[in-house]
Amino acid sequence: MHILITRPEPDASRWRLLFEARGIKASVDPLLQIAFLPLEQLDLEGVQALIATSRNGLRGLARCQALKRATALPLYSVGPGTAELARELGFTNIRQGPAAGRDLVDVIAQTALPGGGSLLHLTGDKLAFDLQAALATRGYDVRRLVVYRSRPAIELQGPTIEAVRAGAIDTVMLMSPLSAKTFLALGRDADLLKHFQRLVYVCLSQNIKQLMAEMTKDQSPNQVPNHIHVADAPNSDAMFTLIERLAAPPR
Repeated sequence: MHILITRPEPDASRWRLLFEARGIKASVDPLLQIAFLPLEQLDLEGVQALIATSRNGLRGLARCQALKRATALPLYSVGPGTAELARELGFTNIRQGPAAGRDLVDVIAQTALPGGGSLLHLTGDKLAFDLQAALATRGYDVRRLVVYRSRPAIELQGPTIEAVRAGAIDTVMLMSPLSAKTFLALGRDADLLKHFQRLVYVCLSQNIKQLMAEMTKDQSPNQVPNHIHVADAPNSDAMFTLIERLAAPPR
């Protein structure tokens, strides 16, 4: 296997090291760039807990002078990766959901008080799930604070284009719907769609798989991906497990 890691930095390079340590060849071509917004001050008045549905939400918080005060509050996080970063930043009261943002609704409802203060959700400019609306139906006041923006790449890197054309890259990981859209759009620009049919795609969620199918259904048959796999859960651990399984030699 030679896998193309498309997630943003710094996670992309970290994943490449993890793969290469296990004998999996990997290349990095981030399809999204993360731009953190200025966050000099942070209003925590009346906040009973924070919500982080991505590591980049916490990275944005880490740039704020109020980080120490923030870590004194409870934190609701998705998945083990986000919880691990939260511990590194100093959070001690972490309530972890199993995978995606929608899974936090029940976790929050079990411990947070609807009238006990607002919940501050640290987010990017794009949301896969509207946690604020879902919690509002249960009586919670959720404040959304955008701390970063996701910018799609404008082109695939030269080594990626060459490797895809040569058949060197055989697997692509897609971590978000925006990444999937960007990959196909940039592949079209680089005249690579005829090469995309033979690639194996490893998707974080069923939504991404469905999106790939919808975006390619009107193309000619030899341009539609044939092999699309979805992680058992929408988190990094499940993605890593799936990729290891696909890379393992057949018995």
